[in-house]
Amino acid sequence: MSLEDDFKKEIPHVLVLGILLLILLVVVTKFKWVHCSQVPGDWCNVYCGIMGNSRVAIVSGANGTGDPSALFNLTSNLRQHTLLEPYPDSALSASILENYELVVFERMQDITPNQMNAIMQYLDRGGSVIWVADAGTRHYLSPMDLLDARNRNESDPGYYEWFVKEINTTKGFGDLSSLLKVSYQGIENGTDVRLLVSDRNSLMAQGLNASFSIDAKQVAIVNTDVSEATIVYSLYGTKSCTFERPCPAVVARKYAGWVVYTAFPPEEIRSQTALNNLFDFLVTC
Repeated sequence: MSLEDDFKKEIPHVLVLGILLLILLVVVTKFKWVHCSQVPGDWCNVYCGIMGNSRVAIVSGANGTGDPSALFNLTSNLRQHTLLEPYPDSALSASILENYELVVFERMQDITPNQMNAIMQYLDRGGSVIWVADAGTRHYLSPMDLLDARNRNESDPGYYEWFVKEINTTKGFGDLSSLLKVSYQGIENGTDVRLLVSDRNSLMAQGLNASFSIDAKQVAIVNTDVSEATIVYSLYGTKSCTFERPCPAVVARKYAGWVVYTAFPPEEIRSQTALNNLFDFLVTC
């Protein structure tokens, strides 16, 4: 058999190997095990050509820190290829969230158990979130939650009373703390709040100065366990957060997708590079 015949015989194997490699790259990029920019060549454009533009939802309610409209306008101008959609928290469900590569929760202080369950399902299925400041720190029961509790109470007497008490006494992020890897302490006023880059190796910190100002007038004070999450930025400029003892400002952890907590509204970042880095890290296209 000639060398040419051997080559022709191997062509199907090479094609199969190429297809398998392409599928592998799509999977690891989709679930954010690697960022497309970390793959040699022009993989970002190839991936986006296959998967289409990213969809991002900005979910908000009536109360809490942040200005979702300002975030939508600023990010839409900065990232014209990314599809951003505002969404009311009243319509929040797992089936809605699964349509988005990234969901931002801002000015959504009030949260119900059904909403928490929908968010947890979304994260379990590989979704990524930006969780802003005091979102999800005031827990209440919707009519649907109460109906579900009453129905369960028929087969599990006493459940309704336990459930109502449990929600009414939940503090901070509640069960979401285990996903966010931060514990909420409260909101403090800020004066000349500055960010410090804590993880220079993070894609979110690329091309930035070691310290820069943001427009935040209020920030959330949180604690985090650095063995379970990465502090990308710290901040100072509040009563509790000083230059000598800065507080966590942006905390990231890998779950199925990525979970990023910001102690201040992202639209208050003065640096377009920092804001673009944040979204580049979480959405590919």
